[in-house]
Amino acid sequence: MGAAFTSSGGTASGTETTLLSILQILLIHGMIIQGRSKQEHYSAAAAVGTPNNEESQSCHDFSQRTANLTLNLFA
Repeated sequence: MGAAFTSSGGTASGTETTLLSILQILLIHGMIIQGRSKQEHYSAAAAVGTPNNEESQSCHDFSQRTANLTLNLFA
């Protein structure tokens, strides 16, 4: 089971490309990937610079979904 998170230090920094590269590695290793249907579709891409509360909460919610899926699949 896997998911990808990323953040960046500036705009146009390649966060989507980074996420896709991480997800590709997870697939190569046969992992099940947790996606999301809202906001950043591939995964959680944090803010440019220091994340604010909304961005931190978005990453926390995504990690909670990933943990819940893992528990449901392997329980």
